[in-house]
Amino acid sequence: MMVNIGKALMIVMWVIILSSPWTPMSRIYPLLIGAGIFVLFLHSMQMLLLKSSLQSSGHWHKGDGWRLIVFGVFALMGIRKRML
Repeated sequence: MMVNIGKALMIVMWVIILSSPWTPMSRIYPLLIGAGIFVLFLHSMQMLLLKSSLQSSGHWHKGDGWRLIVFGVFALMGIRKRML
């Protein structure tokens, strides 16, 4: 339940970041873009580390990379549940 709420909040965060140039929040646009780039960097690093370790064990599925980049730790919880 909490994982689904976290995933929904991540989608809302990405929608806000991607729509910020066209919304009245354009005054804080540089901050939102900076935060989005930082989150994207962290999620990409997480994806690369997990892919290298899980690919050899056979627990890595085709769409896991995109799920990790978009949802971060919430996708990681789903991968962990699948491994158990």
